[in-house]
Amino acid sequence: MVKKKKKPTFARMNYSRPSRSRVSASWRRPRGHDNKQKVGKKFTPACPAIGYRQPRSIRGMHPSGTRPVLVRNIKQAMNAKGAIILAAGLGKKKREAVLKIAKQKNIKVINK
Repeated sequence: MVKKKKKPTFARMNYSRPSRSRVSASWRRPRGHDNKQKVGKKFTPACPAIGYRQPRSIRGMHPSGTRPVLVRNIKQAMNAKGAIILAAGLGKKKREAVLKIAKQKNIKVINK
């Protein structure tokens, strides 16, 4: 089980103010000249920064502790180790073939 660092939810400036109800919470970089969030005042929501990044050893890992591989065809499924993610464009026949290979090789499929 991979334990990742906690990070805050990065919110847009003024998203919670009643007078700005039209503003969504989705992150947008503050660009204003006098913007307090851009300056980094304590009472404002946190901005994404390089310090919130995960350690290199666990970056990109699945919570199960495996590094998933995107599989687009049967050949890639043969070479995969650990865990696989099936591509969205994979058809029914090839999907079933890949699942059969994964079962034989005891590979975890993240999105069945």
